[in-house]
Parts: sequence; structure tokens; C-alpha cells
Amino acid sequence: MSLDPLSVKRADFHGGIPVIMADGQVWTLVRPTVRMVPTDDDVGLQYTIAGPHADEYENLIEQYDVMFSSETPPAFHDVAKVELGLGKCLLLSNYDLTTKQLRKVLAFSYRDGDEEGKVIRDAVLAIAFGNDGPKPSAVGTE
Repeated sequence: MSLDPLSVKRADFHGGIPVIMADGQVWTLVRPTVRMVPTDDDVGLQYTIAGPHADEYENLIEQYDVMFSSETPPAFHDVAKVELGLGKCLLLSNYDLTTKQLRKVLAFSYRDGDEEGKVIRDAVLAIAFGNDGPKPSAVGTE
């Protein structure tokens, strides 16, 4: 029996972007809120994340930036861990899910031949980095 997103929807549901996840159902991923705050340095501002799971989310974004700004390519495990962490933050902002439930909803793939898993990963990352993810569509349609 699949999990009904409405049954685990948080009372403080924030809305967001609908995405078909690994269980084949539409879940709403929170669109991160990026705010600018003043600083005393020459730049004069800093970007910060506001909203649910903001500290964890911001930490994961910083880890991602560090991994891909290094001259050494990041380890696959490190990339997957951060990307799944971002997806977890986006989902848990709207839903009360146990780890067991989350594992059925949030599943990525990095392999050719598993297009569904790659589409989920691409959608989660697009939303995590401030872009719109794909709109849900009926199976077999474009």
C-alpha cells in the first residue's frame, strides 16, 4: 500500500512545486526562499536561506559549492549524500515522514537506463537551486 501524501502533510504546509517522486505520486517540494542580508565587508550583502530546515539546507548548499569549486573532483558518495540531503530538506518542510517512508519517496539514480531516477534527481536539484522543476504529467505523455 502506497503512502498518501495528504496523510503526512504538515499542518504548516508551505506549498511549492509538484514533482512525481519515486513512489509514482505527486509530492510538493518547497521552493527555497533566498534572502539578502547586509554585511560590513566590501560586498555589502550575503545570501541566506529562510524557512523550514534553513540551517541544514544552507549547510548542504555550502558543502555542494565547496565540492564543485575544488580542483579535485568530489567523491560520488559525497555528492549523492548532499543531493539526497537537499531533497530530504525540501520534502520534510511539507511532510512528516519517517526515514522508512522517505526512502520510498526520495530515490535518485545516476545510471543510464534508469531515466525515472534521473528525472527525480534533476527535478529535486532544479528546485533546490532555485529553478522550477518539471510539471507533473500523465504517464506516457510529454
